[in-house]
Amino acid sequence: MAGVDLPPIAGVGTRRASSGFDWGTHLHPQVLAELVTDHAGEVGAVCIYQGVLRIARDPALRAFAQRHLATEQNHLRQTLLNCQADEAAHRDEATDARGPGKPGIALRAWCALVGAGSRGAVALCRYV
Repeated sequence: MAGVDLPPIAGVGTRRASSGFDWGTHLHPQVLAELVTDHAGEVGAVCIYQGVLRIARDPALRAFAQRHLATEQNHLRQTLLNCQADEAAHRDEATDARGPGKPGIALRAWCALVGAGSRGAVALCRYV
């Protein structure tokens, strides 16, 4: 299946990981679109406040932009960290579900599926 290269997002680069992992073939298009949209909105807000700080001379406007820039940067960082932690927890839960001894084929298949999805989501959060 051919990959999908999405346009770069400010400060992030291309959507294809340097490892060659192709998000377009591993995520449902709607999930990928939502992640890109959320990330783009946060990055856009950061860029807007950075732009204001580059041209504004009014001290009150600059103070406003600095406060909101810090808030947006923290929000973006926290959103990505939350997503990463959530997916790592899913990965760990799948690992723990194996239990002692050799799991049956159904559990192995389920763990493989959940594990692959979790690894992909964690990698996406690290990449984004």
